[in-house]
Amino acid sequence: MKTLSGSGFKTMKIIQTKEPSSAEIKAGNWLDGKPIGKTYSTNGDGTVLAGSAQLPGVKNITLNKNHAGLVSSVEGMTEILKFLGIPPGVRISSSFEDINSALIIIADSANFQVSDREGNTKKDEDGMVAFINPKPGAYKLNLLPKSSSTLFIVAQFLPNGDVKYKEYNFGGFEAKLKTLNFDDSNPSEDIIW
Repeated sequence: MKTLSGSGFKTMKIIQTKEPSSAEIKAGNWLDGKPIGKTYSTNGDGTVLAGSAQLPGVKNITLNKNHAGLVSSVEGMTEILKFLGIPPGVRISSSFEDINSALIIIADSANFQVSDREGNTKKDEDGMVAFINPKPGAYKLNLLPKSSSTLFIVAQFLPNGDVKYKEYNFGGFEAKLKTLNFDDSNPSEDIIW
């Protein structure tokens, strides 16, 4: 048994919390503590801390790669092929683009599609659409509710490690045509117009 982990990238280590307010407790929110800050370490791949990816008593291999780079880089693929017993000398190439941001859109009880400014349209799969390394600009949303109440969530994973998250509640069965304004250089939590 072996492990493969990354190191050298800002990775969240601790979420600092405080006690939720009585109103938040009553609503069932933040029962484990309300987040108020984060502590980071460079002993990880940007997603997983190296200590969480390693096991005692086995060979732990650490590469200076981010989470995606562990499986997409030549070095990462070489280590994986060694794990699998593939002989050295097998030619490996990678054209993978590092993932540094994402725009994730989720809806409960609705069908929807989102189009970027170039007209690339993504239709929801199991209630979710994801744009990896999204370009700043307007994203057009066309949402068709399946019930009288639709929970709609927008999560922005930004290049600086911040996450902006907002929940919306849409009522009624009529179609919703909205615009999401994604701007990673001047981010806002509420991006729906």
